[in-house]
Amino acid sequence: MKALLIILALTPATGVFAGDWNLAELARQFAGVSQSRSAFVEHTSSALLNENLVTRGMLFYQAPDRLTKQINEPEKATWFIFGEEVILERPGKQQKRFSIDAHPALRPLATSIRSLLAGQVEALENFYNTRLSGTETDWKLVLTPREDALKAFIQSITIQGVKNHLKRVVTLNTNGDQTDMQVMDSADPNPQ
Repeated sequence: MKALLIILALTPATGVFAGDWNLAELARQFAGVSQSRSAFVEHTSSALLNENLVTRGMLFYQAPDRLTKQINEPEKATWFIFGEEVILERPGKQQKRFSIDAHPALRPLATSIRSLLAGQVEALENFYNTRLSGTETDWKLVLTPREDALKAFIQSITIQGVKNHLKRVVTLNTNGDQTDMQVMDSADPNPQ
């Protein structure tokens, strides 16, 4: 009995035992979220840029497949992905609409985030090899492309989070360009 009490005292009260923490459990937690809203700060480094590009804005998700990226700085723009359609809106410019398949890397990139947020492991694993590490309260999911066409663009996508909240998404392209998006709770008025 004393040994059982010691084990219980040392086991984190997370609701998921360490042996149960896996991609299916993470997906189950995300599947319970019908919508979310978060602030973001994104740093993009590229050989084409003299300095890092820093963008700030909001991310919106509505199950099962509506994803919106609203950029507020440095220039306003809003990207909408609804099912198979992508819409780009910028002040003073004509709205652009196109299929998610119009750009070879767009569907897999969108799929990585939408599938995780919708809790759809199968869709995620159609495009990526997955490796989940950490615990329920501090996890990291590394995605590496399965298909050669995607491997031509993306080396890896690393997603970090706490329970069913994204905290960071780092995309490393094969040409060395990198995008590092930090995601904050919408209550955080000053994302860094």
